[in-house]
Amino acid sequence: MNAQPNIKRILLLATVVLVSIFLLWWLWQYLHTGTITITTNDKNNLIEIRQDKASKDIKQAKGSLKLSLHTGKYYVVVSNRASSTTQYTLAKARQASSYKIDVENLIEPEPVLPYGAYNILAGPQIYYVSMKDNLLYKIDRGGQPATSSKVDFTKIKWQNENYGAGINDAGDKLYRISNSGVTAVGLPFESNLIVFDLSKNGVLVTSDGKSVYISSGGAFNKIYSSSEKITDIAIGDSYILLATLKAPAKNNDKQSFKIINLQGKVQSASDISAHDYAWSPNGKYLAITSNSSTTIYDTSFKVVSHLPDASVVALTWLNDNALLYGLGSNLFSYNLQTTQSSQLAALHGASISGIYPGQDGSQVYLLEQTTGSKAHSFMTTRLNLNKSVPQYIYLYGLLLPVQIYNCKVSYVNFSQPLVSVLPSSSSASDSCIQSAKTYLAKDGLDVNKFSFYPEPSS
Repeated sequence: MNAQPNIKRILLLATVVLVSIFLLWWLWQYLHTGTITITTNDKNNLIEIRQDKASKDIKQAKGSLKLSLHTGKYYVVVSNRASSTTQYTLAKARQASSYKIDVENLIEPEPVLPYGAYNILAGPQIYYVSMKDNLLYKIDRGGQPATSSKVDFTKIKWQNENYGAGINDAGDKLYRISNSGVTAVGLPFESNLIVFDLSKNGVLVTSDGKSVYISSGGAFNKIYSSSEKITDIAIGDSYILLATLKAPAKNNDKQSFKIINLQGKVQSASDISAHDYAWSPNGKYLAITSNSSTTIYDTSFKVVSHLPDASVVALTWLNDNALLYGLGSNLFSYNLQTTQSSQLAALHGASISGIYPGQDGSQVYLLEQTTGSKAHSFMTTRLNLNKSVPQYIYLYGLLLPVQIYNCKVSYVNFSQPLVSVLPSSSSASDSCIQSAKTYLAKDGLDVNKFSFYPEPSS
């Protein structure tokens, strides 16, 4: 007779236990999940959410996506058939977060030089170092390059067209570059391992590996001495980054970094893996990339933001908010405010080796290293961020350079599209120019859109 009440009590107890488990599970989910909503500028854009870049998709959809996720960071990729934008998103407990991630059209780089150029300064005056001879060239009013000095440069840093500093191939002489020419800088030390940098304010900092000296146009002042070997220097608006080599090194993958002010006082220090770094123009942020991450720090080495890509090349700030970088054949721009990394360009058969923004921020010059059968050869291209490029410019870059009989025909496209000819003899210049015009006209190009000139023989 008592069996029936016992069964009822057992069923009641089981029900209470199951309801309690369900409520606890619901409460845990409620306390540890958030909602992420992703929208984009095209209903056909593919949205993918991942735990990290290398993992499989948690969810994907087209046009928009709303998803409840456990709290934490998630990697979101929004793409179309040509380009993509990536962003780290955050699922917050008991909160709904919305992100607008748009995909923009890729910009096709226009040809500038059929060979490599680096340390490019593009403003009212254009300078570059040619990879053909490591000499500094200046673009004249007609758009033609002319050598500015006979010094073999490996590195130049620019304040503007009136002031640059460069080091020679041997690494033992520092030079000042201005409109009036190239002159040697008198240093307070002798060394064949000079490291240096030049700030946007015109402060020159240099080191012989042991001490740090700065100059604002006058004599050098010694501001810091290091017990560790200084291997590199990068100067921002108000601070200097020192890369030093510890002996013995605690970790072969890490370098020791110090940030000092312009008076030589150490502000912060950290051991970080790094193979490239760059100060923002305002000197507030330091971008550092390694094989495992790319991170933006403040002047105390506190993390400001994580980029979605690691082991990038040519970290370069376009302005205080936009950080440019290369990843293989792709050029990206990371927006510090939106934390979005947008693809700007995709190179064809080439990878990015250098990035050089123009002074007004409307153009970006690229040093491209070709791959495949022409591996280890270079060319120079340019992205116009605010205007389109006529199609005939791309065709002229495809057709040139070329050998026409005894004439080498090439192109230079800095301030205007030029066609250069290098004849076997000076008397053949006119015939070479005519041959070049005939060759281009056969492919439908209007030769009146180009200026032709004989290239000086070396």
